Amino acid sequence: MIEKPIYIKLNLEYDAEPNAPSPEISINDSTLNLKFLLNPFLWDNVEDDEQAELLFYNAIKYRLGGPGSDNFKDYRYYDEGIDNYGFYQIKRSDWKKDFPIDEKIISKNPIGKKDNFKHYVFFFRDNTFECVAEDFKFVKTGKVIKFK
Repeated sequence: MIEKPIYIKLNLEYDAEPNAPSPEISINDSTLNLKFLLNPFLWDNVEDDEQAELLFYNAIKYRLGGPGSDNFKDYRYYDEGIDNYGFYQIKRSDWKKDFPIDEKIISKNPIGKKDNFKHYVFFFRDNTFECVAEDFKFVKTGKVIKFK
């Protein structure tokens, strides 16, 4: 019998901006950097246009694509207990066999132990971000400067 995945919610003190989080990905060696706008509507400690980043260490693969919030229930590991716009670690996922075909490979020969890799997912308005990495760190990076 296949065990059901377990979701561990990781964004307990922040959320992505619900309308236009503008996720951006950059990679430096094996560290993946996911930048996005924070939600100022739910959190008193977040200003309009404030950005944050999630740094994923020793990342081996990722993807940014559908489903978005309109089709949230189409996510292959959908569970009624998860929140749209949530950031989770998924335990007992089968990421080695069923990661989406539009994956981007960062490293085919990761440095860490295979058992140390974790499957992360962040549900944005128009996209779902997934990453397999050893660990992550959340950092608020400040306001985005808009030129007029």
